[in-house]
Amino acid sequence: MSSSSCFCFSNLFSCRRSRKHNSKIVDEANGVGNGPCIKKVFKVLAISGSLRNASCTHGLLRAAQKHAQNDPSLRMEIEIVSVDEMRSLPRLDPGLAVKNEKAGKGQNYYTYPAAVESFIKKVKAADCIIFSCPEYNYSITGVLKDALDWACIGPDNAWTGKAAAIMAVGGQDARGCRGTYHLRQIGVKLDLNIINKELFALHNPKSNEVIFDEKTGDLIDDQGSKNHPAAKINSRVKTILAALLQFAEKFPIDHSSD
Repeated sequence: MSSSSCFCFSNLFSCRRSRKHNSKIVDEANGVGNGPCIKKVFKVLAISGSLRNASCTHGLLRAAQKHAQNDPSLRMEIEIVSVDEMRSLPRLDPGLAVKNEKAGKGQNYYTYPAAVESFIKKVKAADCIIFSCPEYNYSITGVLKDALDWACIGPDNAWTGKAAAIMAVGGQDARGCRGTYHLRQIGVKLDLNIINKELFALHNPKSNEVIFDEKTGDLIDDQGSKNHPAAKINSRVKTILAALLQFAEKFPIDHSSD
């Protein structure tokens, strides 16, 4: 049985669904028992391919993080890799790896620059991944490609088996879509389980329908109005997160060897 399975020892066959408890979704057994059993909360690492804090690409990730914080049913804790962390990653250079001659079984045979080691550690600790992918020249950005490559260098691929989702922001000529296609192709080699659903937010700064704040890159507050132009994006973000949760439950990650 998967790590996300839930046991109610007092009454194995009569769990009643859905009650909030300590900001996590729990099952409550009928009758007298040992109390509620807590369902797994998934650790999500959110990675942007942009190095600009005020980019709409980052804005989508911050919107996802906000939804996860405000909706316990999503059962996610989303950590966004900061611009500074992404900027600190060196260009991929296998020559920067130093072989650890004293490494024993289960230990790393190579050591990498500190920024790389820190990033790989975060990828390994995550249950699933969200990419927010800007498009440069019909493909993904160089900084995102380096991040993807660093976390799979050597014999240990940190991405293996993880559920993943893709979001992107683009203009009216479909800029943004083509980059996600390349990311999906790379994901096959990295052994990522990328959900079919993805979010493509159409953004035209010259339009009267303002979706993102031009100064911060954040998704505009739709103020609870379904007719607000940002409402559809917010709804789509929630849909992506819910789909990612279902996928993550199908592909549980064993962290015992991390």
